[in-house]
Amino acid sequence: MHKPENKILIFIWSLKRSGSHGLVKWLFPHFEDYEFHNNMTAKMPIRPERQDSVYRKKDALIVSFEDTNLRNINPEKVDEIIQRGDMKGRFEKFINIILLRDPFNLIASRIRGGWDTEVAKAKAINLWKIHAREFLGETSSLQNKLLIKYNHWFSNEEYRKSISEQIGFPFTDDGKNILGYWGSSFDGKTYRNNANEMDVLERWKKYSTHEWFLNLCADPELIDLSKQIFEWCPKEIEMKIR
Repeated sequence: MHKPENKILIFIWSLKRSGSHGLVKWLFPHFEDYEFHNNMTAKMPIRPERQDSVYRKKDALIVSFEDTNLRNINPEKVDEIIQRGDMKGRFEKFINIILLRDPFNLIASRIRGGWDTEVAKAKAINLWKIHAREFLGETSSLQNKLLIKYNHWFSNEEYRKSISEQIGFPFTDDGKNILGYWGSSFDGKTYRNNANEMDVLERWKKYSTHEWFLNLCADPELIDLSKQIFEWCPKEIEMKIR
C-alpha cells in the first residue's frame, strides 16, 4: 500500500482582509517543513512555476483561497482542484479551514484598503454572507471543515490551542505576533513583530460616526448572521434597522 510522504494538506478559504496572513504566519511554526501558496484560485491552485514544490517532502502544504464564491465550490470541485495540483494521495490528512472575521471590522478594513465602489461593496458583503452560511452549516460546499473565528483566534489563547489540536500538531504561539507580509490596511507594517498590539477588533469604530458606513452595515441579514456566529453587532449599527 502506498504511504503518503507528507503529513497535512490545508486549504484556507477566506475573504481579503480577514486576517488570513496572520493565521498562516501563526501556523508556520507548527511544522518543521512547509510550503505556502498564497491567494490561489480554484482554476489555478498551484502556479505553474511552483508546481514541482508538491513533490518535495514536507509536513504541510498550505494553499490560501481568497474571495472565492463558495456557491461555485462543492466536494467534487475540491477533489478536482487537488487532482489538478497533483496533490492527490500525497498527504495523510486534508483540512478545509474556513476563516471568518466579523463583517463590521472586515468592511472597515476593506474600505481603508481601497474598497471604494458600490459594486465592490455589494459583492464583498454578499460573499461574506455566503461564507457565513457555510460556516453555520446551512450550506455544504466543503467537507473536512475546521471553522475558525478570526476574532476569537486573535484574542484567545485557549481557542488557538484547540485549533492546534484539531490540525494534529503540538501547540505553539511562536508565530502569533508576526504580521502578515502585506501588513495592515490601517497600520501598514508598524506592528510587524508585535501584531498583538493592533486594535483589529475595533476597526469599525474608525467609521462609527459616518452615516454612510452605518447605513452600509445596517443589513438585517448581515447583522443576524454576525450575531449567530460572533454573538455581536455594534449597537450604533443595530439601531439603524429599528
